[in-house]
Amino acid sequence: VVTGTGTDENVLAGFTGDNETKLKTAGIEPIMDASGNGPLRNLMDAVAAFGGNSDNLTRAAVAIQQMAGKGVVSLEELRQQLGEHVPTAINIMAEQFKNADGTVGTTVANLVYQVGRGNVTFKAAEDMLRGFGEHYGGLGEKIKQISLEGAFQGIVNEISKLALALDRLGILDLITAALQLF
Repeated sequence: VVTGTGTDENVLAGFTGDNETKLKTAGIEPIMDASGNGPLRNLMDAVAAFGGNSDNLTRAAVAIQQMAGKGVVSLEELRQQLGEHVPTAINIMAEQFKNADGTVGTTVANLVYQVGRGNVTFKAAEDMLRGFGEHYGGLGEKIKQISLEGAFQGIVNEISKLALALDRLGILDLITAALQLF
């Protein structure tokens, strides 16, 4: 459940404050608008495309965070940590890769070569996240609607929104005071 981000009722299951923080730590604004669109949703959609759940999303977010910490993309994070949850990550990064001459796109082999030489900056991971949105946009919402975990998380989200609304109205203070009388 995302809290304190200004997002509306369209917040998707699997959006946790922890994953939001991981992307912010990586220098990425995770949620770009009131509907929850942005890199976090793109990552969630990509993870969901391969049957992932919120645990897989967290592991994928850690891979992004680690790449950001290094400032460059490493094959360990790209192939093993992120690729484990989004098998097409390396292909999408190659597709989104900005070459020195300004063109976009390269082969996976060239990307692997450039990553191995330390020539691929974290900017390529940000571009990859945008590519996830192009390839998998909206898939997480569809999967959420048919999965048990998604249904449960939807209930948790609704209860959280109710609690926030009650708190804004001061009703929780009244309930707390009433309970203390007993």
